[in-house]
Amino acid sequence: MKKSKTIVISLLTLACACSGVYANNVEYPGFHDQFTVTMGSGVLAQISYQGQSGTVYNDPDPTALNCSGNVCHFTLTDNDSWDSSGQVVYLIGDQSKQGPYCVVTVNDGALIPEATMTTECVNGAAPTQLLHNNNQYQFSINMQSH
Repeated sequence: MKKSKTIVISLLTLACACSGVYANNVEYPGFHDQFTVTMGSGVLAQISYQGQSGTVYNDPDPTALNCSGNVCHFTLTDNDSWDSSGQVVYLIGDQSKQGPYCVVTVNDGALIPEATMTTECVNGAAPTQLLHNNNQYQFSINMQSH
């Protein structure tokens, strides 16, 4: 899992040998989950931070929220505590809301195994499934076929 590491601890007593599995938080909190969004033909590669709730937030590094070509990037991080959780909202696509766009909400936190995403898309925009590999996430926003 991306935000916790599992170890096995064995206890040996005079009566019996017992073993258990315990979560040992070694690398996190302090995570940075990186998201890559690829825009299909007809969807503008634009992104803006809309807000947040909880203690997970848009990475304040201005280079972490950017678009180049047909690809946009954003990064989520936490408040360096194991109880960090929350959601961050982005407007991706046409910032004037005249063309295709999606309002994307990402839920993340130190103790959940992976981020989840919900979307509200209009004007023909349609998201793909959120895929991940460790702390790297990818999805696309395309135009719906008629």
